[in-house]
Amino acid sequence: AKRVHTYDALGRPATDTVGSADDTRTTSRISYGYDLDDQLVSKKSTGLGADIEESYTYDDSGRMTSWTSGSGTVAYAWDAAGNRTRTGDVEATYDARNRLLTQGAKTYSYTPRGTLASVKSDGSATRDLAFDAFERKVEDGGVTSSYDSLDRVQRRGDTDFTYDGGSNDVTSDGTSTYSRTPEGLLFSWTTDGESRLALTDQHTDVIAG
Repeated sequence: AKRVHTYDALGRPATDTVGSADDTRTTSRISYGYDLDDQLVSKKSTGLGADIEESYTYDDSGRMTSWTSGSGTVAYAWDAAGNRTRTGDVEATYDARNRLLTQGAKTYSYTPRGTLASVKSDGSATRDLAFDAFERKVEDGGVTSSYDSLDRVQRRGDTDFTYDGGSNDVTSDGTSTYSRTPEGLLFSWTTDGESRLALTDQHTDVIAG
């Protein structure tokens, strides 16, 4: 397979095409469009099982106000401090320190030093959290975490994590192993002996594999 990237006159990603090595077949293609403020306003994906067209709008501060895809439109709202107060039908509130207090059915509380203490959802038990002196989460709902000398999660619950050298790129997480390109982008992963190639968009989000 061969992957080809093209760019517009301003150096922004324009297309991302995956096809056969001899250029006789196109497997997938992603096209991007921008507004005069360099903001992504359109994204069209083909050959990924279903053709998908997405569009985005922004306010004068460059914050996204809507995302439209084949499944409908999700609207976003923001307060004067830049906190996102609505995502679709889910509303959020914040305290004077811009800490999240409520989000939909969830309620958040904090310790006197400002770390997250608990998360409560309607109809479910409260999830307690704890952080160490370095602001690292060491407990979340009864699941403990430990860290290595580079502040990377070394173990969470019964799961061990390994990394690529001194980077934060995970090479194994107890379930899967991962390989990356020289630039650090996810190239493939293997789970239960089955390997899959990863197709990522310009935000490095995995969109197919």
